[in-house]
Amino acid sequence: MNPIAASAPTTPGGSTLLTIGMSFLCYLTAGSAISEIFASQQGPMVSLLISSVCLFCAAIPLLFSRVQSGLRIGRIPLLGIIALLFGLKLGAGILHYLHFIEPEYFKGATFYTYLWDFEWIDRSMVLISEHWHVNGLFSAWPADYVSDNKNQYLLAFMGLNYFVFGAFPMNIVPWNILMGLYTALLVTDIACEMYAECQPIRTTFILAILLPFNWIASFMWRDTTGQFWVVLGVYLLYVTRKKLVWWIVCVPIAAFLAYSHRQPYLLLIIYCSLLYLTLRFARSKYNVIWLFFGGILCVAAFPALRWLNGTSMARFDDSYKGMYLGGNGSLVIGMPFRVLRGIVGPFPWTQYFLKVAGYEYQPDDYGEHVLNVALLWVCVPDQWKRWKGSKNIDFLFAFAAFFFLSGVIAVGIHSSYVSVAMVMLIPLAAYRPPAYWFTMVSLWLLVFVLLNVTYNVLGLAGGNHIQNISGGY
Repeated sequence: MNPIAASAPTTPGGSTLLTIGMSFLCYLTAGSAISEIFASQQGPMVSLLISSVCLFCAAIPLLFSRVQSGLRIGRIPLLGIIALLFGLKLGAGILHYLHFIEPEYFKGATFYTYLWDFEWIDRSMVLISEHWHVNGLFSAWPADYVSDNKNQYLLAFMGLNYFVFGAFPMNIVPWNILMGLYTALLVTDIACEMYAECQPIRTTFILAILLPFNWIASFMWRDTTGQFWVVLGVYLLYVTRKKLVWWIVCVPIAAFLAYSHRQPYLLLIIYCSLLYLTLRFARSKYNVIWLFFGGILCVAAFPALRWLNGTSMARFDDSYKGMYLGGNGSLVIGMPFRVLRGIVGPFPWTQYFLKVAGYEYQPDDYGEHVLNVALLWVCVPDQWKRWKGSKNIDFLFAFAAFFFLSGVIAVGIHSSYVSVAMVMLIPLAAYRPPAYWFTMVSLWLLVFVLLNVTYNVLGLAGGNHIQNISGGY
């Protein structure tokens, strides 16, 4: 089992959230001021330069955060590490966009052109940002933005990017990098509570900030920001888990944040929270009282649960609801295959060369699934030992497992579905030394490569045997 410290230097929560808030405010304020100065020269190149400069400005508050002290790295070296990472991600994102999406981007940016659902995200951000410029930031949202918009809150948040820096598609690159950094910061802050030593904290920070999920930052998707919102919600529940009143207050906040990313996550947060309460009070002296009032609460909450179910599944038809809620018998029968599909991701990797839909961004998925398997290889045996010893499992592991399962029972199994919460496993596995992680990730990468070679040698490539388990890529 991992040697988690009995006590931590400080309690996570307010200071880290304040740091993120100050960082984001710095990003928007600096962007607004500089954009105003260069308003007459605004264009795709100038806009990207401004947003990139503001990205580095946004990192400054992080140098005075609890995470910085937990890492025990000097502020100047940490700034250098972040600058190097930002530079690499910016370069990769820009080159990827120019190569795959629009080579003539800097000669005159146009609307984002790719698969329709990603184009819809770009159009939604353009619509809300233009509305704010005309009617004010706090004006009511236009009806054509709200109508049938399953992510109106999340996309409005992302629309701040276009509102401040201009509606140029490549501005998504600095934005995604910043959201990925915030996710890494929250996860690392959890490690600061779990461990007294700096090595696991550093390992958490390195793995979280290098997460393949967020590497190709030019992707016009909601999932990088959505992952930050999901992790923020679970983080709030984690840091208040020992203060029941505050925890109850944070449950609807976490549910809203998760719901804003994907509607079915609303039910997932509620169910995970009920599971946590059940495990917490299972052997307490208030057992009888808890069961009595819990039974009354369940009966009284039945209409509310029906409303929650309708809200979380509002845009799905009955067959889709059946898949998500386990009403389809084929889902149960095919579950082992769906779990396999969720573990291996888009397979085989050689489909990249066939240019299947979304192939441009699949290398991120390949790396993410390699890391997922490495994390599960460490965490599952640890949690099994914990369950045998105390009939309990770790808070973070429970949420990560439920998010993974919600991804594999979806009609279309996407890597972003099954991987969105896997980052929360990193603190649980970070007690292993860096050399172990280098070896483990390299080993699983080799295993995946050998599986791909074997799959192709056997003539299975092109048959969609793995992909046909469900849709998605």
